[in-house]
Amino acid sequence: MDAQTETVTAFFQNDHRRLDTLYERYQEARANRPEEAPALLGDFQQGLRQHIAWEEEHLFPLFEEHTGMQLAGPTEVMRQEHREIERVLGYMDEALAAGRPEGLPDLEEQLQDRLGLHNAKEEQVLYPGIDGLLDSGARAELFTRIRG
Repeated sequence: MDAQTETVTAFFQNDHRRLDTLYERYQEARANRPEEAPALLGDFQQGLRQHIAWEEEHLFPLFEEHTGMQLAGPTEVMRQEHREIERVLGYMDEALAAGRPEGLPDLEEQLQDRLGLHNAKEEQVLYPGIDGLLDSGARAELFTRIRG
């Protein structure tokens, strides 16, 4: 799909699936090859942080510009949820670094619950809403900035 026809929904849903795969690799390693788990969690975290940066630096400002909703709208809720997700990831890092994997199942459950609800809001409401606000030229410009 080229930048002129690609939708915000498709682009970010595909990235959610990519992140899901990275997370599944981490979980599989933690269960079967624990020595590999920290590096794989790092890969997932790096990907998630990039995804969050794309949203917060490029996507959310476009939504806010087009709607006038800045401090109390859906993008502010998404930012707050990003901070909560990042906190849980930090706790997971600490547990792995300290050699305390017994706390990981609860943290993983928290992360999956938060990400599941968060991604559903984005995929079902926010991304389609942004697609409705942006013409193909604005979407192409967005993807050019994201892809650097």
